[in-house]
Amino acid sequence: MALIIGGTLGVIIACIHGVLGAKKIVAPAKGLSSAQHRILHAIMLLSALYWATGGAALIWAGLTPGHPAAFAIWATTLGLYATGSLANAWATRGRHFGWILLAITCAVIALGKP
Repeated sequence: MALIIGGTLGVIIACIHGVLGAKKIVAPAKGLSSAQHRILHAIMLLSALYWATGGAALIWAGLTPGHPAAFAIWATTLGLYATGSLANAWATRGRHFGWILLAITCAVIALGKP
């Protein structure tokens, strides 16, 4: 059940990240060249896509207990979310709620080790 909950949290966080990132960071970004703006947009959307994909894979792993790929999905997604959490905490000096949400999600995922 922890994999399903962790995966669901991951998908929700990814959606929030994609929407708020596009509205609050990418759209109002000033002083960037066209190429820099496209890169910023790609970084925001691709990270959201990767987190959502990891979340969906965790949900699948939780629904198919004992599958040989479950451990690899668990370990990969946990690593993906943990590095995202640490990078977010470091880059924002802890002043952004995203790292806390990802850290909580990591704790839930860790409980579901297959």
